[in-house]
Amino acid sequence: MVVALVVMGIPGCGSTSLDGVTPKTHLGSPGSIQLTLADVRTRLRSAGLEPQAGGQVEQSFLKVPGTLLRFPETELQVFIYPDPAARAGDTATLDPVKVAPPTMRVTWIMPASLVTVENVAVIVLTRDEALRARIRDVLTGR
Repeated sequence: MVVALVVMGIPGCGSTSLDGVTPKTHLGSPGSIQLTLADVRTRLRSAGLEPQAGGQVEQSFLKVPGTLLRFPETELQVFIYPDPAARAGDTATLDPVKVAPPTMRVTWIMPASLVTVENVAVIVLTRDEALRARIRDVLTGR
């Protein structure tokens, strides 16, 4: 006999996802998830990554200010948007490797990549490709 357990979470009903983050439902967009900076930090910590806060950061090609999170030799620029549509509107045309609009050239202090999930955009700056992949997987739930 095989028994299967199905775990379901309904956004906005106080459910906690399997990664320990309680997603918030954005009222302006039915069904969309709104993550907070605290949710991002919780996901990173659940993977054993302890970021240090580094203040506010802005990028001229993004419409919202971001928060800097640091690890040794790694920097995350976390941008929280009001909803996934607003984030997509800002990041849809960005090259995920250059992390810049097609008409702009940005000189990053380290190799950059873009990770997007729901209403969050994260610019990852690191020379450690394994850590880059780990951060991407943790944030996107892979």
